[in-house]
Amino acid sequence: MLAFLRDTGYPNIELFTLSGLSATQMRALLDEYGIKASARHVDVGTPTAPANLDRILAENKILGIKYFGSGATPNYATEAQWVAYAEYLDALGERARKAGQTLMVHNHNWEFERQFADVSAYETLLAHTDRRNVVFQLDLYWSTRGLGTAEGATSVAQADDLSAELVRRLGNRAQLFHVKDMATGAFPGRIEIVGAGGIDFPSIFAASKGPVRYYVVEHDPRFNPAQPFDPFEAARAGFDYLTCVRY
Repeated sequence: MLAFLRDTGYPNIELFTLSGLSATQMRALLDEYGIKASARHVDVGTPTAPANLDRILAENKILGIKYFGSGATPNYATEAQWVAYAEYLDALGERARKAGQTLMVHNHNWEFERQFADVSAYETLLAHTDRRNVVFQLDLYWSTRGLGTAEGATSVAQADDLSAELVRRLGNRAQLFHVKDMATGAFPGRIEIVGAGGIDFPSIFAASKGPVRYYVVEHDPRFNPAQPFDPFEAARAGFDYLTCVRY
């Protein structure tokens, strides 16, 4: 896989796990194929089950990683839980910043759909974290789906306008994108190969006005044998799209 990604043209990858390797072994493997790790998804814990941040920061230093964060937020049911989680992340982010690293928050759809007196869980995360300590990795499929559902959108076009507006509001806090597409038709559509769906990526990218550091091609499994996809095709098509897109 690493040889394929290198030969396709990817200079960076985002790690999800270390695949049973130590940080030193993973770094050696990346160096062997001439690929850098731009970021890493790793469990950073919760207020009731905190992670060993010292270990994570030490591993990140070996891997050469600046950005890190959990692959998903807990889908809490109460506003108080979201506030406590945000304050926990802020404290982690402050420690990370002082170590020369950056904590990121990756979204799914529920952060936008979970509402407390018309304030979403996502807005709660924004309000209770310091921009110096916590940045956001916006997953554009899930933000389009979540914002669209919360606002009653009936098409991808209506919903991706909401993602573009969110990017404008986030400003420098949006520093990474997960780029994956949404099938057209009934909203919300399934995850689609980048460029084969209906999300208007150029308008969303343009809304960032430059602070985004990494555009990460991603394709979650469809978990449906009747709708298979080739991960190599998804990686190649996504790279070709991002190489040619203009905004």
